Amino acid sequence: MKWLKRLTISVILLLTLFLVALYFMAPGMILYPRKVNWDKKPADFNLPAEDITLVSFDSTVLKGIWVRHDTAHQRPVIVLLHGVGNCKERWLPTAQWLWQQGYSLVMMDSRAHGQSGGTCCSYGYYEKKDVSRLLDYLLARDSTLRIGVWGHSLGGAIALQSMAYDKRIQFGIVESTFTHFRNIVYDYQSRLFKVSSRTFADNAIERAARQGGFEPDSIVPCQAAEQIQCPVFMAHGTEDERIKFEYGRVNFDHLATPNKEFYPVQGAHHNDLSRYGGTEYAAAILRFLKRQNGVKSE
Repeated sequence: MKWLKRLTISVILLLTLFLVALYFMAPGMILYPRKVNWDKKPADFNLPAEDITLVSFDSTVLKGIWVRHDTAHQRPVIVLLHGVGNCKERWLPTAQWLWQQGYSLVMMDSRAHGQSGGTCCSYGYYEKKDVSRLLDYLLARDSTLRIGVWGHSLGGAIALQSMAYDKRIQFGIVESTFTHFRNIVYDYQSRLFKVSSRTFADNAIERAARQGGFEPDSIVPCQAAEQIQCPVFMAHGTEDERIKFEYGRVNFDHLATPNKEFYPVQGAHHNDLSRYGGTEYAAAILRFLKRQNGVKSE
């Protein structure tokens, strides 16, 4: 039975090494999402675009794309906010569709994503200030602009926190986002490792927060929703495997604005709302946007 004893000892050692490595890696897994870039450009979608560079409140350099329509004075500009580990170019197909409907768009790489600078992702804690800085930039260029936000996943959480933080935002579209930073870390731990330890996750969160210089328990999109008075269209896939469908409902129920709409996309997962929602989902978004134009929906 010596071989069994050696095997048991080896397994215990490997498991111990894995847990030690995971302990040290965990804060970085939260703070430093993998930076990706998509090699598509606005010209590939026949979009007239201007590259923009902003310096945010803490000297972080942010990169964006402004696709301006000649109806900019008639219809609002929509700021498109991507999800974790993604980049601004992933919005290009949506931007093409919106531009064809007469809307101007701004796509930004969130801090620590894409081509933007920044040492880490803070899940809305600092990003809401980056969005506010973007509004400063856009309104300095044209003070007559009306501006809304459209965020998916992490971008949706940033959108909710931004609407609460900066009342110049006149409307929001929020897709598939979480209610509380701590809870989504718990959920991702369970999904990635098939086991859950809140003690381990809380330790990783606290160490990540110290490194990133943010307060984790202030990143609560559902509480931000309680401060939002502008119109909001909120959608969530009923089969979302990354961010629970019920979180979308909680965020919606917490919205203070009476001008709100919840759209459950039947059968959709986290990243395929448009595919499952089809033309009906697209039409619902356009009806919401038309109301922001002051155009009565048909």
